Amino acid sequence: MAACLGSGQLVRVEAAAGVGKTRLLAAARALARRAGMRVLAARGSELEREFAYGVVRQLFELALASADRAERDDLLAGAARQVAVLFDQVDAPGSSGDISFALLHGLFLLTANLAEGPLMLLIDDLHWSDGPSLRFLAYLMPRLEGLPLLVVVALRPAEPAVDQHLLAQVTTDPQARMLRPAPLSAAASAQLVRTVLAGRAEDAFCLACHTATAGNPLLLRELIEAAAAEGLDATSAGVTRLHEIGPQAVQRRVALRLARLGSSAAVFCGALAILGDNATLTHVAALAGLAPAEALQTARLLVDIEVVHQNPRSPREPTSTATISFVHPLIRAAVYEGLAAAERLDGHARAARLLADSGPECGVDHRLGCPVM
Repeated sequence: MAACLGSGQLVRVEAAAGVGKTRLLAAARALARRAGMRVLAARGSELEREFAYGVVRQLFELALASADRAERDDLLAGAARQVAVLFDQVDAPGSSGDISFALLHGLFLLTANLAEGPLMLLIDDLHWSDGPSLRFLAYLMPRLEGLPLLVVVALRPAEPAVDQHLLAQVTTDPQARMLRPAPLSAAASAQLVRTVLAGRAEDAFCLACHTATAGNPLLLRELIEAAAAEGLDATSAGVTRLHEIGPQAVQRRVALRLARLGSSAAVFCGALAILGDNATLTHVAALAGLAPAEALQTARLLVDIEVVHQNPRSPREPTSTATISFVHPLIRAAVYEGLAAAERLDGHARAARLLADSGPECGVDHRLGCPVM
């Protein structure tokens, strides 16, 4: 409502993958339209973030393309005319990533012209935005006051970005409002299980689903849909089979996410899956064949994106003496199932020798068998 009255604002929705950021943005879009706001939307893409102005083009090109000649001339009046080149050519000048002050100011004026009526700019996966688009948003943030403009962005807080400094400039504006959706509670998870299965599910089955996914809505839905496809009885008797099909349901998603982070993340997680939760960072590094410094850096990255956590859970970064666990049993099981059989056997043999050499004073209870959920 404040934006409709001319008090421009930024709202950022920040959470780990699968918690529901995109659903919240869809709800925001629907509310904005009911309030009479025009909505222009874009989504960052990991495959397209090296293409300059990609998010800017998504935001504005449809509005310009659908305008008639007179409307387009009004939108691109004055200094805003500078930006026409971005939308009239596939390969715009400066596509190497440079963005001039004239283009920045022209994009701001185009935004202001579009905001003659209440306007929402909606950007999902902001962390995958290209550099020039982030620079424009950073230029726009201190100029929101006085515009009937609401900027809503969603991002994963620690995902690698094209330019972390620019991303921080956009998302840490002092006037920004923050939303951090939390994982589902056990009761909410049970409600989702029963909704998806369109029938009664026993409490024990619902609790097993919640425990396996730690209330992550995306993982939970994938697990339930896999159970439904199997024709699994949602009873206490079906829990054992649920544990078997769960890793297969999320294995591809977990593998893709780790692949984005590079080979160190994949081998680190593979070693942790073999050693089991509460493994020391030293043991994970040794089993993964990573230098201590590289293992520590990888652990910090995986903690930031909420794949693993330090024990006990702490806001502090992992240290070389920390013990590490996966945040969801389902992720651990999916990583383990993704290892080749020979890799598992070799890993268990090397882990047994590693722990034997460490002696009983290591104080860590590792499970060297197949992970259980």
